[in-house]
Amino acid sequence: MKKQKLLINGERLSRTLEKFADFGRTENNGVTRLSLSEEDRLVRDYFCACCKELGMTIKVDDMGIFTPLWRD
Repeated sequence: MKKQKLLINGERLSRTLEKFADFGRTENNGVTRLSLSEEDRLVRDYFCACCKELGMTIKVDDMGIFTPLWRD
């Protein structure tokens, strides 16, 4: 396998992580997001929207596990 150099935009990564943390953020800047809660549904919807924006499709199995796939 050929190695590739991976470049990370640190500011964008930080913004993305903070956005995901907003779904269920606590007073002490932690995150509580229980399965099947409203916060869980909202963050899953947001994740799907992010993937679709990148041109991906989402497969969801019977257990609710999301698998984003690049479209062919």
